[in-house]
Formats: sequence, C-alpha cells, structure tokens
Amino acid sequence: MNEKPILFKEEMIRAILAGNKTQTRRIVNPQPESDVDVVENTGGNLWYFYNKEKAKLNYPQYINMRKCPYGIPGDELWIRETWKIQSFMEGEPIEFLYKDGKVMDEHELERWQWSKYEEWHERVTMKATNELVESDLEPDDDSGNFLWTGKESPLKWHPSIFLPRWGSRIQSGVDNIRVERVQDISEEDAKAEGVSLDDYQYTSFPVEGERVETYKEGFEILWDKINKKRGFGWDENPWVWTVDMNNIKDSSNER
Repeated sequence: MNEKPILFKEEMIRAILAGNKTQTRRIVNPQPESDVDVVENTGGNLWYFYNKEKAKLNYPQYINMRKCPYGIPGDELWIRETWKIQSFMEGEPIEFLYKDGKVMDEHELERWQWSKYEEWHERVTMKATNELVESDLEPDDDSGNFLWTGKESPLKWHPSIFLPRWGSRIQSGVDNIRVERVQDISEEDAKAEGVSLDDYQYTSFPVEGERVETYKEGFEILWDKINKKRGFGWDENPWVWTVDMNNIKDSSNER
C-alpha cells in the first residue's frame, strides 16, 4: 500500500467528516488531446488516452500517457488542510490546530519517529517564536514563555499545501479510481461529492436562499466556483480523475 497526499478546502473537510462526501473529482493535468475517445488502464496508476482511429496508425505520439497522482485501489490518501501551530515546546511534538477547532491527537503524533521530523520541527518552531516576538503578546513574567492556555493560538494559519504528513489527521482509503468527463457525473455521484440541495455550507451558492432541483446542478455550480477561473469550467467538460474514498479516519480531538 502506498500513501498519496490530497488537498481539500475547509468546506470539503466538513462534508468528509460528516460522512456526506465519499467521492472527489480532480482535473487530469495536462489534459489529453481533444479528440480522445478511448481511455485504458492496464494495471497500476498509468492510464492511456487515445483516439481509436489515430491509434491504428501505430504512432506512439497519438497515445497520451498519464500517471494518476492519487494511486490505485487499496492505497491510502492523507489529507492536507489549512492548519496552524496550537502549541509547541522544545523537544515535544507540535500540536496542530485545524479550522474546525480540533487538534491532532498527541498519541497519533507520538507514533512518528522524532528523527523523521526533527529538522522540520526546529525550522517551524523558530519561525513561530519569531512571529510571537514580533506580536503584541507579552511573555509570561515567571517563565518567559508565551502562553495562551485554553485559547486559540495567535500564530498565523498556513495553506494546506504546507501541511506535512505527520500533521495530517484525516486518512482515507482509495476504493476505486476511474477516468471520465466531468459532465458524465450521475445524480448519485453528485450527492456522493457532498453536494446538498438545501445546506449551502459546502456548496456556497452566490445567492442566499437559492435552491437547486438536482444534486448534479448543485455540483455544476460548485465545480465552476473552484475550477472555472483555472480554465477547466463545466462547459469545457475536462477529463477528471474520479476517486471513491472509504475507511475515512479522523485522528483529531476537541481542543
């Protein structure tokens, strides 16, 4: 089994932890040629995209090969999300805080060998210390340490791309991977993407109180919100990796 990282936004994290999101679609990048009409996987994470008529010419340049960055069925995804340091002490594991107010279970952190992240720990805590020194927070008179017991850390939030493996609280199994056009999504799959007809915490519709009639319509709006500015809008109908997730585990606790 291999482990692969995957990024999720805050609202998607909520949908995953609520059990409402068990699928995700990610853009195949770079996109295959526009005339592709056959997609094949002969095992592993290598996929072949080609036009059936052109392939008869037996020219390798007519076959686009892409490696799926999310592995194969049976692999595990570790989720990257927005994070900050909640607390840190010399020689102790960093306590990670996430947007929903939960922190990483310290027993989960203890399973990582110190040698695996000692250098990262030193670099990050040095930056955090400098940030505290430059802040308005006053150090404790007795210990000289910066204290915020019971409160949210005053340190800044970090983008999900910078979350290290040992700071990932959510893991998911890869149940299945397939390749399709984004518009091929079914009503059932749109619901599995976490879309709701009524609750816009995840779908974030632009008009308050707006309602959609189908999950697929809601997914179309969500897809464009995330991908249209990147040139991969719904109307472009890009090729996507469709990942079915299972056995979702959350290693965090209430702060």
